[in-house]
Amino acid sequence: MARIARTHRPGERHHITNRTSRNFPAFLDDEDRSFFLWLLSELYERFKVEVEAFCLMTNHYHIVAEADLEQLARAMHRLGFLYTQYFNNRHELRGPLFSDRFYSSPVNDPAYHANVVRYIHRNPLAMDADMDLASYEWSSYGAYLGLTHIHWLGTGPTLELFDGSTGMFADFVEDEKHDLWIPTLLDVQRSLAVVSCASPSEVIEYQPRRPNIGLQLFCLLANEWLSSSIASIAAFTGVSETTVRRLLDRAQKGRISDEDFARLMQRTSVELGPIPELPTWWADSWHL
Repeated sequence: MARIARTHRPGERHHITNRTSRNFPAFLDDEDRSFFLWLLSELYERFKVEVEAFCLMTNHYHIVAEADLEQLARAMHRLGFLYTQYFNNRHELRGPLFSDRFYSSPVNDPAYHANVVRYIHRNPLAMDADMDLASYEWSSYGAYLGLTHIHWLGTGPTLELFDGSTGMFADFVEDEKHDLWIPTLLDVQRSLAVVSCASPSEVIEYQPRRPNIGLQLFCLLANEWLSSSIASIAAFTGVSETTVRRLLDRAQKGRISDEDFARLMQRTSVELGPIPELPTWWADSWHL
């Protein structure tokens, strides 16, 4: 199947992330992390990719960068290729390290920009909830606070969102009052139950000989709104992954051809409320 081209504007800001295949660690020690950051530092000179934020975790990384997407794709290909080559040679391994294709999301408004940078810099809390974020060596947060100097890091565009104040930026990153509500599969189930006038268990009940529009819609919303995997939807609903795929196919058709289905989808959307445009759920199942 041909891949869908990514939409972009020249010079657009992107949130980029990738994880390793089979949850294998991407960095086994500080020497690995240092080499990855050295490769990252080369992106501007070679490809005019302006790196604005980063965080290295155990089996994945996050980057915010501004670039033309064609240059960004070339840069990320080089970064992944050279790091994998180094990693395999150093640790006597073979084969691909990262997933086939990096994930990128346009950062096209100030609120999303601020929240993505906040989210990235708070990632280390998944490893230690009591961590002093400024002390985490493998993110750009310390550089934003002036504790370290990274000559190739462009902190200006983000700090401009806070009138250039590192204090305001630090408060935004570290104070939990700025946390966003991220919906779960249970939230989708409850909202769907409310608009369907049914119990939560009924809306995801699977009966092979009687199609359940609620279950079809649940699968569609979980997959599209929360970016939930087929496996996680199957585990939540208690049906097979094959069944989930079949339900998703029916739901895709129903949203176009069935007015009742489309109306139910709209009402569920209103009941659930606005979903923040942050890819938090994309990393929830990773070994951080």
